[in-house]
Amino acid sequence: MSARNLCFGLLALLGCLTADAKVVPASPFCDGLVLQRDRRVPVWGKADPGEQVTVSFADQRKTAAADAKGAWMVTLAPMKACAEGRPLTIASQSFSNVAVGEV
Repeated sequence: MSARNLCFGLLALLGCLTADAKVVPASPFCDGLVLQRDRRVPVWGKADPGEQVTVSFADQRKTAAADAKGAWMVTLAPMKACAEGRPLTIASQSFSNVAVGEV
C-alpha cells in the first residue's frame, strides 16, 4: 500500500469518526433533576445545524431540529407532581432519577 493510499484511507476513517453529530443538552439537565410540576417544561441544548433531536420523558416524546446556529428546544407538556424518579432521554443520552415537583 502506498503512502498516498494510506493517507486517503486514514482521512476517510477520520471523516467517519467525526460524522456523528454531537447533541449537547444544556447544563441544567443531569441525573437527579426535578422538573417543575403543572407547567410547560423547556428542554434545550446544542447540536449540529439541522440535526434532529428527540427528547423522551414520562410518556412524552418530542422532536426538534437544531437551527442554523445549532440551538434546539422542545417543550414538554405540563405534568403532575411525581416523586418517582424516571429517565429523561435526550438524543442518545439518558439522565436517571428525574422527578416532577416543586422547584
